[in-house]
Amino acid sequence: MSKFPKTVFACQECGAQSPKWLGRCAECGAWNSVVEEHASEHDAAARSHRYAGSLTPVGAQLYADVEIAQHARLSTSIDEFDRVLGGGVVPGSLILLGGEPGIGKTALVDAFERQAAVEAPGLLLARGQCLESYGGREAYYPMLEALGQLWRGPGGESAVQTLATHAPTWLVQFPALVTREHRDTLQRELQGATRERMLREIEMRFEG
Repeated sequence: MSKFPKTVFACQECGAQSPKWLGRCAECGAWNSVVEEHASEHDAAARSHRYAGSLTPVGAQLYADVEIAQHARLSTSIDEFDRVLGGGVVPGSLILLGGEPGIGKTALVDAFERQAAVEAPGLLLARGQCLESYGGREAYYPMLEALGQLWRGPGGESAVQTLATHAPTWLVQFPALVTREHRDTLQRELQGATRERMLREIEMRFEG
């Protein structure tokens, strides 16, 4: 029966663990952030880490005892859509539209975009399309397509700066946006970056 290690090497930036010391965290790329900790100490710290889950296990509850939080919602200006969403879009939420081909998913999104352009002229909108031919070759193609629309549209410089500051693993996917020197620097700094890091960067940016 294997024993748990008495010590672990944990990154103080992202919480990633390693069985040995590393000068640079393999997950988030931070330098000199990995320190040795007792396993029990690290487990306690991980529970309070900013990237760690904060959900506390609870027992079963009656439906009548569940507290329902009311969130401010943004109207889509499409009455039927708002009704289905419970009154509108909750900021920061993810909405999944599903249905058979031809049922009107794209038409609904198109109608929302047209209405949003009228109601909120400064709103930035972008969309990406899942293409089967790119599925196995281009990771996150729909997101890359959407980000490409943002930097080519109004306010594109702001979008590029946001990527440079908060999501460099995504910026490096667009060689035309940076100088050759900057691109080479990014590629050296991000060498070995994982897809998990890409997801974490873009998730934190959207949540922020």
